[in-house]
Parts: sequence; C-alpha cells; structure tokens
Amino acid sequence: MPEITHELTALVTGAEIARRLGMSTQRAHQLAARTDFPEPLGRIGNAIVWKWEAISCWAGTNMNFEVLPDGSSIVVRELGARGQWVANWYLTGMRGYRTFNLRDEGAPTLATPETALDWTKEHIAQRAMGD
Repeated sequence: MPEITHELTALVTGAEIARRLGMSTQRAHQLAARTDFPEPLGRIGNAIVWKWEAISCWAGTNMNFEVLPDGSSIVVRELGARGQWVANWYLTGMRGYRTFNLRDEGAPTLATPETALDWTKEHIAQRAMGD
C-alpha cells in the first residue's frame, strides 16, 4: 500500500469540516455555499473535498476560530444571553469535539469573541485534552 502523504491527510469533506469547526454537517454545507468560502479542490467519489489549511484560514477570518500549534482547534459562539459563550474544542485525531459552556466552567461575562477564545485557551486547555 502506498504511503499516505501529509498533503492527502490535509483534505477534508463537509462532514470533517463540521467536526473540526464544532457544527452540524448541514451548517458546514451552508457555509460552503457562501461566495467567500474557499473553493473545493475537487471530488473523491461522491464527496467534495477542500484543503484544511484554506478552511482554517477562512474560519479564522470569518468565525471565532483558532488552530492551535498542536493542530487542535477551538471555535467559540455566543449564546442567547450577551456575554455567555460556548466553546467547541476539536482535538487532532479525535472524531468530533468537546463542548464547554464557559459560564458553567466559571467564566466571567466575556464581551467579545476574542476574550472568550483567550479565556477558553487559558482555563480549559487541560480539560479539553482529556483531563
């Protein structure tokens, strides 16, 4: 069997984008329909594939998203109550993500997505990595 290169492992489907960004597959496909979303590279079988690097760069600009040096990623979103946030943490190699309600984790009211992201990285990193 030929060796799988890093370039091939960097390809993602809509379902994998959803897992890494902590959202439903339906929402990932809605984002993919946006005109500013990265162009897919093509298809593998019936699946449309994108380069993860392009998706993560786009998400960093258009969402409250950050890829960490270890390859894991965090996306934060505000709940209905202003200043209350949920963080979805995708760990490299993990199927899916862990969700943390920042208020339940002891976070103060956080005014911006940037402060929510920073608070998450500082206070939840060890728990997200598996306690």
